Amino acid sequence: MKEEEKKQEKKKLEPKGKSSQSWGLLACFLISAFFWLTLKLSQDKIHSMQIPVDFIMPENYTSTQDLPKSIPFNIKARTGNLMTLNYRMQRSPLKIPLNESNQSYSSEQLSEMLNKRIYAKVENIYTLYEMPKINLDTIIEKSVTLISNNEIEAKEGYSILREKITPSTIKIKGASKLLDEINSLYLSKIVLKNLDTNFSDSVHIPKNYSELIELSQEKAKLEITLDQLVQKQIEFYNFILNDTVRLKLSTPASLYDRIDSSYFKILVSDNKVEIVSKNAELKILEFSPVRY
Repeated sequence: MKEEEKKQEKKKLEPKGKSSQSWGLLACFLISAFFWLTLKLSQDKIHSMQIPVDFIMPENYTSTQDLPKSIPFNIKARTGNLMTLNYRMQRSPLKIPLNESNQSYSSEQLSEMLNKRIYAKVENIYTLYEMPKINLDTIIEKSVTLISNNEIEAKEGYSILREKITPSTIKIKGASKLLDEINSLYLSKIVLKNLDTNFSDSVHIPKNYSELIELSQEKAKLEITLDQLVQKQIEFYNFILNDTVRLKLSTPASLYDRIDSSYFKILVSDNKVEIVSKNAELKILEFSPVRY
């Protein structure tokens, strides 16, 4: 019995010994990793960084061109300081003031501007970026008409009675030179085939002219109303022909009770009679007389 108890006690002690060795190895690894990371963070390194920028315009002025959202800089500093700098600059972009007399900066001026702005210790900052001259223009606001840009086909037996855009106009804001060329804006293109029911939806208003303009709203409501086509026969006396005119028509149901002789124009040429509808939705299928 005593020998068995000794064996069990020995087995219990063995795992503890192995566990202690494992913890010791892990501790050595973590200490080594800590010293390695400390060494790396303390080393000087030249790093290329995209620094976010924010251009400050004078009051009532804006740019007529797209502006960069970041500028590349080469920065020599300890890795730890670079990480701190990158974190802070991403949260608070470099502000670049503009005015009518100063619309551009040299690479040296940009480097000096960033050097004054940073909160981390660095040895050297420079950029090869050549900033183009930024053209400024006064800001104006105007109203423009919204226009549909659709490919819509009604199903056989139906016609498009009305297209309505709400609102019919919106206000846009931006540089005067850009807005002088804009009198209307198209809605996003919609393609509908074999439409047999009324359509209503909000449609996006794209900035086709320039992303620099501001819209008072980004969407408009487009409503398309359909009408069912029906056939109708009418007749009326015409004094030019000195005869009764008989017509077989295809018409939207909404026009059915209103159709009379005022909807048509009668033309006579070389003893031939031509009858033309004044309403594009009203189609003449048959008519008589055909000769005068």
